[in-house]
Amino acid sequence: MLVFKHYDDPAGTSLQYKVMEGGALIADSSNPKDPVLDGLIRAEAVRVILGQPTLVLDNLGFTSWREEALIIGVRNQQLVGRIVVCGKHGEFNTFDRDLLARFADYIRLRIGDFNREWKHLSYTFPAATIKRLLRTQNYRTALLTPRECEAAVLFADVSHFTELCEGLKDPTAIGHFIQDWSRQVVDIIWETDGVFDKMVGDCVIGLWGPPFFDLEPAEVCARALGAAKRIVEVTEGMQKRAGFANFNRPLTVSSGLNYCALLVGQIGPNDDYTAFSSGMNHTARLQGLAKPGEILALEAFIKELPDPDGFGELQESSAKNVSAPLRYRALWRR
Repeated sequence: MLVFKHYDDPAGTSLQYKVMEGGALIADSSNPKDPVLDGLIRAEAVRVILGQPTLVLDNLGFTSWREEALIIGVRNQQLVGRIVVCGKHGEFNTFDRDLLARFADYIRLRIGDFNREWKHLSYTFPAATIKRLLRTQNYRTALLTPRECEAAVLFADVSHFTELCEGLKDPTAIGHFIQDWSRQVVDIIWETDGVFDKMVGDCVIGLWGPPFFDLEPAEVCARALGAAKRIVEVTEGMQKRAGFANFNRPLTVSSGLNYCALLVGQIGPNDDYTAFSSGMNHTARLQGLAKPGEILALEAFIKELPDPDGFGELQESSAKNVSAPLRYRALWRR
């Protein structure tokens, strides 16, 4: 039995396991066939990794066994998994023990690679997306290589942020606010199956559609709109926290939505997953036109929505460095 997870994952979302018997795979986290066994291993995974596998092993029929802890890292060692082996004849001779140690060394290298990949991807994608990516053969080439596509884009910016900073004064308080706010916003993007592109100052950018592109445009835009609404609600809900007594404006965000063509993929020296296009620029300009608490959507986005009735009349505005006026609608606030 092999059980492992990402070291920075106390909830166990990244948990992986495999159980082999007589050379055959009988249980696999990526394709669980026995719900009872799957539930037991997931419930006991932390104890298994910590060296307390008895409950799971009793269920699997293990009588005597040897185990190897899977520790990665040199300076900062992390316990990330465990291998447990039951011998066909019960006892383990010197050759068996040496073979298991060599196998464990190989698995440590592979799990080290897994942890590095998971960590890098976790800056951009939700856990479910990461698991699906890592199950895809050659996923970097197949899914993360830069490609032209269409996607929904959201820019959400804290309104009157300069005045907010003046009111808070303390740089630490400002940093704590941005840390808390951005964490909640990124969680909303991920909960709606979006991608966290980047944060520019106090503006968060999200994408819907990548990296699998298996949803219809209407669904993609509906999810982006749902995320935009929730971000406004969460931000306005933070008004009650300590430190905003001297801020005499409502705490909220201004948002811009678009559905457009873009180049998206791992781009740049750090292989960051990001997107570029004139449509991205138009969305940024649109967000700059939005009033505090307002959600503006370009016409291309509105056309894809299954139910655009919540938006107002068509408006036009010129924008800096954009050749044609932006055509957009504002979402009604109820």
